[in-house]
Amino acid sequence: MKKNYYWSILLMSIIFFLSIVSCATMNEVPEKDLIIKNGVLTKYSGRQRNIIIPDNLGITAIGDWAFKDSKIISIKIPQGVTSINYAAFSGCEKLKKIDLPNSLVTINQAFGSCISLASIKLPSSVRNIGPMLFWPHDIIIEVDEGNNKYATIDGILFNKEFTSILHYPSIKKDKEYSIPDSVRIIGEYAFRAAPLRVIKIPNGVEVIEYSAFSATLITSIEFPKTIKSISSSAFSQCENITSLKFPEGTMTKVDYQAFFNCFNLRRVDLPLSVKVIEKRAFYDCRNLQVVTFAGDAIYEILNLFVNAYGENIGYKYKISWENVPDDVQRIIFTRW
Repeated sequence: MKKNYYWSILLMSIIFFLSIVSCATMNEVPEKDLIIKNGVLTKYSGRQRNIIIPDNLGITAIGDWAFKDSKIISIKIPQGVTSINYAAFSGCEKLKKIDLPNSLVTINQAFGSCISLASIKLPSSVRNIGPMLFWPHDIIIEVDEGNNKYATIDGILFNKEFTSILHYPSIKKDKEYSIPDSVRIIGEYAFRAAPLRVIKIPNGVEVIEYSAFSATLITSIEFPKTIKSISSSAFSQCENITSLKFPEGTMTKVDYQAFFNCFNLRRVDLPLSVKVIEKRAFYDCRNLQVVTFAGDAIYEILNLFVNAYGENIGYKYKISWENVPDDVQRIIFTRW
């Protein structure tokens, strides 16, 4: 009796093990489970979890939303695919592995909410990477050494020459990061939502692009004298920043919404070189107390505190304006 019992347990264990192996085995997807239109895979309707898309179906692109909310765990993209389009794998929460072909050229914001995907390796063929590729979940990016457009250091994405930093993974746990001295451009969304409290920007950086540092935890910023441009929303929602001091240099404008929703910003010191403060540059910086001008250089302030409804609420702020040139004072305190 006991012998039969043990044999039964062993048999059940073998069946269970084989079922796991079977589930983990990658199989080619039947063509009936794929909708393909003019070379674009627009929909996967199968139930397989570990899949290989055949190379012989003439697929050149993975279309928008093609695998949206699919339960796939792993996938091999076929050779011949040159682009993976917007939200192609959005909501694939179980996806752990994706094998990209050497024909791939372009990846847009394709992997949103792929919360089980920890890393991805980009082949040498990739030339175009869209911003916020994995938002809101983030992953570590590796790049094939043969790629002549992109490179990575510790999962941080740069252009090949290391003159542009393009993506700092928000899942990294470091609290401080020093941008390499070779960098001249900080790209769109490069540090968005990174948990960093200190980011050191080296002398030589000239451009900070759209939303580059938005929603980070940084508490202060030291801008290099080489800075020429801070794009719109570059530091939006940086709620821990308390003061801003811009260096005398080549920067002439504070751009649209550059610092909006910096709730704890209390002081702004503006240099002689700045000529224009764009609309909503400091919108909803509700604790701003002091704005200091270096001299008479600023001549245009465009609706500094206009809200989302086009209403100017600057008069509600209790701000001490220091060294304000006469022509600026006339504009600032008008309720327009």
